[in-house]
Amino acid sequence: MRVMQIIDRFAPLGGTERFVYDLSRQLTEGGHTVRIAACGVEDMKSWGEYDPDSVVPGRNLEDWRYAAREFAPDVILWQGGRETLNAAFHLSQSYPMATIFHSPVCPSGARLFRDNNEICSNTFGASCMVNWYTRKCGTNKEPWRMLQGMRLTSKMIKVALNSRVIYTVSNSLKEILVRDGLPADKIQVIDNTLGAIFEPVAPIVPRGSGEALHILFCGRLVYYKGVQDMIQAIDVLNRQGINIMATIVGEGWYENKLKVLVAKLGLESKIIFAGRVPGKEVDSWYDKADAVVVPSIWPEPAGLVVPEARRRGKSVIVYDAGGLGEWKGYLDGIQVVPRGDVEALATAMAFVRNTSSSLPREGKAERLSIVQELQNVCRHA
Repeated sequence: MRVMQIIDRFAPLGGTERFVYDLSRQLTEGGHTVRIAACGVEDMKSWGEYDPDSVVPGRNLEDWRYAAREFAPDVILWQGGRETLNAAFHLSQSYPMATIFHSPVCPSGARLFRDNNEICSNTFGASCMVNWYTRKCGTNKEPWRMLQGMRLTSKMIKVALNSRVIYTVSNSLKEILVRDGLPADKIQVIDNTLGAIFEPVAPIVPRGSGEALHILFCGRLVYYKGVQDMIQAIDVLNRQGINIMATIVGEGWYENKLKVLVAKLGLESKIIFAGRVPGKEVDSWYDKADAVVVPSIWPEPAGLVVPEARRRGKSVIVYDAGGLGEWKGYLDGIQVVPRGDVEALATAMAFVRNTSSSLPREGKAERLSIVQELQNVCRHA
């Protein structure tokens, strides 16, 4: 099977990038031929020693057509990005294509009303243009940005409808996609850990009470990732006299505002900003922590940081946003707290010293293998 994966940009950090890298490696090890095509590629080996084949057609449509003809894929797997949308639209006319959505299809990209942090449950349509301003879901007030977001979202839905199959990474995200008009029977929920979720995880071993409690956040520093809530929860525990430290790994446009908040609360000695870290070095940061916090206030589909942290034997605390709570169907040792409840988040952090692998997993995990699904697409092409 010859698989061309299309992603906007391949960077050293990010859940989608991790998925693309690991899938390419797994396919290659299984005897398949893989190529990653992107508008921009940074160090491929930042994720590990495996160095996948890659090509950078940029934004020129003819370059994308040439890259596809030269590789001759049996199937194209488009990662649902905006920068590669035009290329995906045209290539879907000539090659079997599967679309995978790692996040909601939304003009603003987050499905979050920032006037009161309410998750948007509306269907994509004309109301999005109004809510862009009245509910502050758009981060840029320029009208052309709003119109561009509307146009791109509409075209993303068209490309998905033209695909042989649509994959997504959680039941929560599937519900959102169906609400936006994509057919439920065409959407398959796949295992974005590529089988790793079914492997044994290290037991949680809490540190002694005499040591500082060390909390870790790892991800993009944008508003809807909710790092501001984690900082406020740390302030709550610090004022209670609990010895707590935190490390924030990642970068993003909201970083400076987070640093201002840390300074305002007088937590400079308690919270460290580690900046951008290559993917293959993230495990070492997990190992230093007692718990990993995923305080997303948007409908986070299925953050890979959750199973990655549990694999390293760490307790994980998540907000009940999007598909984050679904990880309890796979993993033990996860605390789920109400989205946006800083006091509950602080309580969960304090409970980490009593957390063990005895926190049970709930339900039954049922997600498909994307490798097998891609083989099905090729057989029916």
